Amino acid sequence: WQAAISHRSNGRRCPKCFGETQTSFPEQAIFFYLRQVTTAINRYKLDARTEIDVYLPEYNIGIEYDGIFFHSIEKSAEREQKKQDKLTKCEITLFRVKENKDYSNGMVLGKIVYVKPGADDAELALVIKALCKCIINETHISLDIDIDITRDRAQIYEQYVQGEKENSLTVINPKLASEWHPIKNGKLTPDYVSVYSNKKVWWLCKRGH
Repeated sequence: WQAAISHRSNGRRCPKCFGETQTSFPEQAIFFYLRQVTTAINRYKLDARTEIDVYLPEYNIGIEYDGIFFHSIEKSAEREQKKQDKLTKCEITLFRVKENKDYSNGMVLGKIVYVKPGADDAELALVIKALCKCIINETHISLDIDIDITRDRAQIYEQYVQGEKENSLTVINPKLASEWHPIKNGKLTPDYVSVYSNKKVWWLCKRGH
């Protein structure tokens, strides 16, 4: 696939593989800082078909991070509107952080905060501060967060890895994980594969098939 070197250097991974986790470093950074000041849930499932990237249950606020790949998918606007309509019915206020090269970092239009693809740590911090300001204006609460992504990068990654383990096949369905082929999947283990993954792997049943 084609991608700018700067984007890859900033953590942008293969869109095919990354679709398995449905997350990104900026999304995890937003989750990391908001959970320091309020209850926050990452990848909250409203129902079987609707998931919110970051959900703040105390204030009924949802946050979606839309990467540049998201915009390249046909009918994304239609999908966005369907989600918006469903959340509105549930009285959930939705804010979107959207990657867009035509808008400056932290620019706010309505309930959308823009970020340039491949934004560096300082630029991403600016975007998260703008998002917090939007939430403050909506809820009139105090969100005093010390945002320093360069300093906290290792902790943000650690949070992501821990979250993946909690949603892994091993944790969610250990009985099925016991049939994971111990050799043919190489170094890939059920500890780091989502229980909802579409990846094809080798299995070995208890009878040796």
